[in-house]
Amino acid sequence: KPKEDREWEKFKTKHITSQSVADFNCNRTMNDPAYTPDGQCKPINTFIHSTTGPVKEICRRATGRVNKSSTQQFTLTTCKNPIRCKYSQSNTTNFICITCRDNYPVHFVKTGKC
Repeated sequence: KPKEDREWEKFKTKHITSQSVADFNCNRTMNDPAYTPDGQCKPINTFIHSTTGPVKEICRRATGRVNKSSTQQFTLTTCKNPIRCKYSQSNTTNFICITCRDNYPVHFVKTGKC
């Protein structure tokens, strides 16, 4: 697989969820081995409540490696500040800034415009 595809797969796993905000649970999700590869609790992670299409669309016509802002707002859940892997959870609706590599989202930069 090309590197972009692998990075996009990783991005989808780490940052895109099909779960509704009501069903989403930071503690359950963040304590999954997919998010704790080295056994450490990740300090923060933002999840985008969306299908993959609108997120990938942000990177359409992005050549090379570049940060791009979404043109639409997404429903987001941020899991942060774990104390013994128990997370605080906050929900918001906002634009997102992501790193694109050759038309694929590969890194979540921040909530809000770039």
